[in-house]
Amino acid sequence: MRHLPVAFVAAAVLAVCAAPAPADPPFPTEFPVEGYATLNDTCAFPVDIAFRANVTAKYFFVKGALTKLEWHVVEQDTFSAGGVSLTSLPYVFNMQILFDSAGAVTRHVTQGAGVRVPLPDGSVFLTAGRIDWIVKPGYPYIDYVLVPDNGATVNLEGFCAALE
Repeated sequence: MRHLPVAFVAAAVLAVCAAPAPADPPFPTEFPVEGYATLNDTCAFPVDIAFRANVTAKYFFVKGALTKLEWHVVEQDTFSAGGVSLTSLPYVFNMQILFDSAGAVTRHVTQGAGVRVPLPDGSVFLTAGRIDWIVKPGYPYIDYVLVPDNGATVNLEGFCAALE
């Protein structure tokens, strides 16, 4: 019991000192992104993807340390397999990544419209929803996820059939 007052004083000092640090102004920027990936888990065969996107980004810092980034993305993709290529309509999604004080990623999600691909038979393949990247096997070395964790995937069978 003799250390109880010291514990209260220490707790009070920590509470004052541990107040959130003032955030630096966000750093906005815009840039293009291009890349290639291969999906091996969507259809019964590999599907190659070429993607192009325009990113409007904001980087958030506290005392010079990156704490969060937000991307607003407009993307268009071309899927190829079996000698066939399908091009999506442009689509929009948002990505957020949060970092702890050591710089480790604590949250990495995308949400919004997924891909919308007109198919040769007149139908459409589309996805929309949310992807939690951290829980994906192989994270952070994942280039592309087609099917969201939560949300909708419509006509995946037609998409795969069009690429056979």
